[in-house]
Amino acid sequence: MQYGLLKRFQATLLGAAIGETVGQQISSTSRLATSASKQVCATKSNQSLIPVTRFYAESLITPQRVEQPSDPIFQMPLNTAEAAIALLPVFLFFHEDTRKLRQNVQEVLKVWQTEQPSLPYLLAIAHTIAQALLETLKAPTCIPEIVAVSGIEQGSMLGLAPEAHVSKETLQQVQTLLAQPIGLEDAVASILAVQANSARPSDACVAIALYCFLSTIGDFRLSVLRAAQAAYEAPIVCSLTGAMSGAYNSMIGIPVEWRLSTGDTQQATLHLATQLLAQWSGVHDLKRATSTTLPLVAAPHVIRVGHKS
Repeated sequence: MQYGLLKRFQATLLGAAIGETVGQQISSTSRLATSASKQVCATKSNQSLIPVTRFYAESLITPQRVEQPSDPIFQMPLNTAEAAIALLPVFLFFHEDTRKLRQNVQEVLKVWQTEQPSLPYLLAIAHTIAQALLETLKAPTCIPEIVAVSGIEQGSMLGLAPEAHVSKETLQQVQTLLAQPIGLEDAVASILAVQANSARPSDACVAIALYCFLSTIGDFRLSVLRAAQAAYEAPIVCSLTGAMSGAYNSMIGIPVEWRLSTGDTQQATLHLATQLLAQWSGVHDLKRATSTTLPLVAAPHVIRVGHKS
C-alpha cells in the first residue's frame, strides 16, 4: 500500500476545495481580461459547492440523522459535474463496493428535486476515484473500465439510450486524445465538439476533468493548472480534477503552499475526511477519531506485506 487510505480521503476532499479556489481565481482573471473566450454553459461559478459536499459527508458520518426532502439543499439546480463534487463523500464511502456505490448514488438522485444529472458520468468520476483508492488505477485502461463499469456499453441504463451513446462517444474521444500528442486547447475543442450533441452540454466538464487528470496523472499541480487553462467552467473542472488527482497522489502530492493558502478550510476538511474514514472503518467512538489515532485501514486485499526500506 503506497499511501494510507486516510491521506487519500483527505486529499480527495482537500483537492476538490483547492481546485475550486484555483478555478475561481482563474475565472475572475479571465473575466477581467477578456469576454471573447469560449462560450460556456451557465453555472454558479462564484458559489462554492464545498458546503454541499460537507452536507453529504456529515450525512454519512451521522447515519441516524433524518434528512427532510424539503431541505433546500435537495432543490439546488446542480448539473452533472456539480453533482459529482457534491457526492464526493459518497464516492469515497462506497469505493470498495461498486454495487453499493451505484445504489446509493441512485438513491440520492431520487431525492433531488431538480433536473437529473447523468448517472453514467457520475459513476465515471466515482470509478476513477475508487480505483485510485484501491491503487489499481492505470491511465491507459481507466476509460475502457469506466465504459464497462458505468453501464454505458449497454446503453439501457434508466432507459436513457441517447444519453448513454453520447457519454460513450465522449469518453472514447478522451481515450483517443490521451494516446495522441495533442495540445490542451485542441483536446478541449475536440471534447466539446462531441459533447455538443448532448442535451447536457455541462457534462463536458466531467470529460475535460478526466482528460486533464489522466494526461498528467502523477502531478497534482500540473493537472489542476491544465484544468484551469482549459478555460471551460474552471471552478468546476478544477475541483473535479483536484479531487481525482488528490485521491491518486494523496496528501503528499498537493503542494504545501496551496495547502497553507486554504487557511482554516484545510483543518476543517482534514477533520471531516478523518471522521468519514472512521465511520467507514467502523470506529466506535467518532469523537476520539483523529488523524493520529486511526489505525491503518483499507479495502480488502489492498494492504500487502512488504519490506522496510
